[in-house]
Amino acid sequence: SGQYFGRHGRCQALLDIDPADAAAIGELDRLFSGAGRFHDLLALLTAALERADEPAEHLALRHRIGKLWETELRDPARAIEAYKEALALAPTDEATREALMRIAHGTGEPVLAARVLEPIYEQEADWDRLIDLYEVMVAHTDDGSRRVALLTQIADLEETYRDRPEAAFSALVRAFHDDPTDEGTLAALERLAGVTKAWEPLVAALEAEVARTLEGRRQVTLLCRVARIQEEELGSSDDATASYRRVLEIDADDRVAMRALDRLYEGAGLYPDLAEILRKQIRLIDGGEERVGFELRLGELTERHLADVPAAVEIYQGILSCDPENGHVIERLEHLASSVSATVSAEICSLLEPLHRAAGRWERLYALYKAQAEATPRGEERSSLLSRLAELAENELADDGRAFGWWGALLVEEPASERAAAEVERLAGVSGRWSALADVFAAALRGEVAASARRGLLLCLARACDEHLGDAVRAEEAYLRVLEADREDSEALVALDRIYSRSAMHSELAQILRQRLAGAITDEDVAGLTLRLGEVLADGLGEGPQDPALGVE
Repeated sequence: SGQYFGRHGRCQALLDIDPADAAAIGELDRLFSGAGRFHDLLALLTAALERADEPAEHLALRHRIGKLWETELRDPARAIEAYKEALALAPTDEATREALMRIAHGTGEPVLAARVLEPIYEQEADWDRLIDLYEVMVAHTDDGSRRVALLTQIADLEETYRDRPEAAFSALVRAFHDDPTDEGTLAALERLAGVTKAWEPLVAALEAEVARTLEGRRQVTLLCRVARIQEEELGSSDDATASYRRVLEIDADDRVAMRALDRLYEGAGLYPDLAEILRKQIRLIDGGEERVGFELRLGELTERHLADVPAAVEIYQGILSCDPENGHVIERLEHLASSVSATVSAEICSLLEPLHRAAGRWERLYALYKAQAEATPRGEERSSLLSRLAELAENELADDGRAFGWWGALLVEEPASERAAAEVERLAGVSGRWSALADVFAAALRGEVAASARRGLLLCLARACDEHLGDAVRAEEAYLRVLEADREDSEALVALDRIYSRSAMHSELAQILRQRLAGAITDEDVAGLTLRLGEVLADGLGEGPQDPALGVE
């Protein structure tokens, strides 16, 4: 103790003589430090600083004061202030810089120390140390926006000045974790992912945020971004599809996900899924061209890929109820009418017939009837269609030829149709189609025909051949077939009488006259026919006088 006071007294005496005596100050520093008299030492150093003249002395004293505050007095804020004043005198002083860096990596006021060094290293373009300081600030900052700003600065330095885009990407991933809503951060992350091919790590970061956040709209936004990256950058349509499906699990009405799934399902040929997503989109649209467009796509998909024509027709019908003149729908239905069952074809016809009639589209209505007729089996419904085709052809299309053809087709299928027989014969007279008429009747007679109908057809055939074609042979044949069913048929007998008389076929004529006599009722008819038969026998066949009965049974 006595030794301490002796040394202290001598040093104080020297300072009284020369307040800037460095040796005395140093000795007192050691004495005060050894005795733990740190506040006395601080007073000594402060007083010495006030009396110091040389910059070097100022620097050394300020640095010593800073160290005293840092290590002995445990006040990092005052230590930093002292070091800051030292750097103001000598910005390049390495000892002071190291002291501040030591505090920055400690636990007492690290951010304050880092802020003192930041402008120095930034001015010197010492990017490694500057990034290190920013990391210190990030580690000791609770403010999320401030952390994002610092990490963004780190990323910019890593990419721009250190040519380390991977490190920049990592910094931005951390920034994204702090604020996943920052679009600037997300845009920069995507750009760097493109540079570094770090798409999978980016997807992982986005997925982690989806799992962390509880806000549904935010989850939707992130999942849509994930899906887009999976599809466009990673080339995984399956993963993208799964992500967009997750979006719809969160928000069933999200249109972005619906449009994306629409495209993905169509590209992958997932037609049932595509149909469902089209239905969902249709439900969200009140009306107008956009809704019609979706309904039309759904109809064509249902028709062509799901092979459910009745359902497609129902969809097309819904479109026509809102847009009766939708040309594309009308064309699709017209196409279907020729390739579907009779039931569906009839349904299509019922939809389109009033539209075509109202618009005067007679040729298209004709084609519609024709398609339906071709799809309909023989029977009452088909017969009605054939008659409508014939009427349309004649009345609206002014085409007697097509009308004749359809009435003829109906007669062949329905030989008992008196109207068809009458109409075809009438049209033959109008257009001179007697040969065609004869062919129609002949075709009708080839099938199974009731006796009553057969007689009428044979008589019509015979008349056409006899009166208009001059074909006595075919006429004779037809009349004889009538007589096979009823040998007393007066119309056939009279016609054959005429044919045989005109052709001088005496033997055949004699036979016919005998048959007519057998059925004669009045005396006048009997007398006339008897006279004629006698003349035929005498003059035509060279036979002598006959018995009054002339061989008639």
